[in-house]
Amino acid sequence: MSGSVLNPICRGLVGYISFLAPCTASPVYTEYLLYEPLYRIATAQGFKVRAEVPVIYGPKRAGDHKRIDFVLEKNYIALALELKWIKNQNPNISKDVEKLKTYNTHIKDAAGYVILFGKYADVASAKPVYAGSKLGNGKIVHWDSGKTHYACSWVKFT
Repeated sequence: MSGSVLNPICRGLVGYISFLAPCTASPVYTEYLLYEPLYRIATAQGFKVRAEVPVIYGPKRAGDHKRIDFVLEKNYIALALELKWIKNQNPNISKDVEKLKTYNTHIKDAAGYVILFGKYADVASAKPVYAGSKLGNGKIVHWDSGKTHYACSWVKFT
């Protein structure tokens, strides 16, 4: 079920940023720019979407709770997603994976994914830095418009 929504999300994110490229929007490129298209695609696929979901498990600490970027829910399935705009081939996603592991140990039937987005060269040869076991990954979705070449893929973690 995860690929059925994650693959369209990856296609849509690449298309969205490829559309923004000729608008010269690159000064505002951050992962937050990807939130709206991710929301629209997931809801179109029938998922209930929650953003910035607190990870309230673990020892009490000062300040705000750590947050999962998105939780998608449909038919008693929960997908916890961390979205990462990578800028090199060795992105440190340790904190993202730790949040997913914490969330997933407390929510029954939840699965954790990191969505990697960035330039094709970085996504295609990405070797993320993290602690944990990778369970699988999606194919790389990319589009080379001639000037910009963005790509997206997902990685599943335990």
